[in-house]
Amino acid sequence: MSFNSVKNYFKKISVLSYFVRKYRFWRIKNSSYKISKGGFKFIGPSNMLDGEFEKEEVAFFNQALEQSDIFINVGANIGYYVCAAIIKNKKVLAFEPDSSNYSLLLKNIKLNDFNNNCLALNCGVGDNWQTLKIYHASTGSSFLKGWANNSSLFYNETQVVGIDDFSFSKYEKLFFLVDVEGFESYVIQGAIKTLMSSLPQIWMIEIMTSDEYGEIDDFAKRQQSLVTLFEQNFFSLYKLTDIGIQSIGYDELKYCIKNRESTYGHNFIFIKN
Repeated sequence: MSFNSVKNYFKKISVLSYFVRKYRFWRIKNSSYKISKGGFKFIGPSNMLDGEFEKEEVAFFNQALEQSDIFINVGANIGYYVCAAIIKNKKVLAFEPDSSNYSLLLKNIKLNDFNNNCLALNCGVGDNWQTLKIYHASTGSSFLKGWANNSSLFYNETQVVGIDDFSFSKYEKLFFLVDVEGFESYVIQGAIKTLMSSLPQIWMIEIMTSDEYGEIDDFAKRQQSLVTLFEQNFFSLYKLTDIGIQSIGYDELKYCIKNRESTYGHNFIFIKN
């Protein structure tokens, strides 16, 4: 089989996968809301409703939320964490660049009359103002072409802003959740002033320590630079476990990134008190 034949074969698989995901999303979006285990009305997949969704992450999220007065969700998807924060009377700033996800995010916010507590923006977050393509894959949508073998045929264009474009000076403790499918290093490059500030802050970030979701140029180098920025700004580093968070060294995480290992999983906590 020739190289072009193999390439076309995988392209067809990618396109088929896209339409399967779109159909599943359409079914979910057009279903009736249910009351989630968290106590809010929600339209979403069953694992988000019955308490099986990201158990370790949700446990830490609930703990961190109690210590914070604003929650900033970068890559809010359809709004599980957004709704979970607002029901506890927290201010929420949410960013979701995928147009389909954003429409359901707004629907879930409105279902709970949360409009006055949440600013939800249909844009991405990065290192500077620009307009980028985001390649659709529902929960795996990414600004990185080829991420998780997403088809490059399906995308929407969206504007991108930076965290440092927003002022958080009136808040006492910030809580960021960043889940942006490989684009996290760009998010942090646009948040350097916030990291440098004296404001107490918690960051929970999905950091891919390998390029298992696709071959991306300079991926490991960018991930290491992300980690270094937190280290330089005196954040404590933790990994998530099933019994809470556990302190790890920056050198350990950098080693995993350099050697493309997932020893500590993909979710990491950075805390500045």
